[in-house]
Amino acid sequence: TNKLLGETTPVAACGLRGNQLQVRQIRISQIDRKDKRFQFRLTADHNELLDSIRRNGQVVPITLWDRQPYVVIDGFRRLEALRALGRETVSAVVREDLDENGAFIASFVENVQRRNLSAVDRAHAIRLMLRKRRLSVESIARELQISLRQVQRYLQLLELEPALINAVDTGR
Repeated sequence: TNKLLGETTPVAACGLRGNQLQVRQIRISQIDRKDKRFQFRLTADHNELLDSIRRNGQVVPITLWDRQPYVVIDGFRRLEALRALGRETVSAVVREDLDENGAFIASFVENVQRRNLSAVDRAHAIRLMLRKRRLSVESIARELQISLRQVQRYLQLLELEPALINAVDTGR
């Protein structure tokens, strides 16, 4: 069954080096909005993004994992903003080439590249990789292309008192 609702446009995006992907128009109803396994951000203000999409439309496609229903890899806030604006479709790149661990890594890398994740969000993502993905600290460092020491620093951040973690997260 063809799930495309409109034209496709080639893009080099979503963590692929040199590969071409297609941006598709996907019905929001075909996306599992409750599946948050790739969401790392703990807090998010949607108002600024909502205003931006209202003014400019969706500029950056979301990234979906090719499952039925689709699973969001990257773009949770964009998806919710579009839904809040009453849109029925979303521009998306559908990743058919990833397993679950690959999707998890792609999500983390895309957010870090855009600098969307705070240090606390990064720390939580790394802890998720340790606990739920059962990856070693060494393999996390290798996959995320950061030093072993940096992975350890992120994990140590989560050992601080909650008030200190909040201060780091809010920049106070």
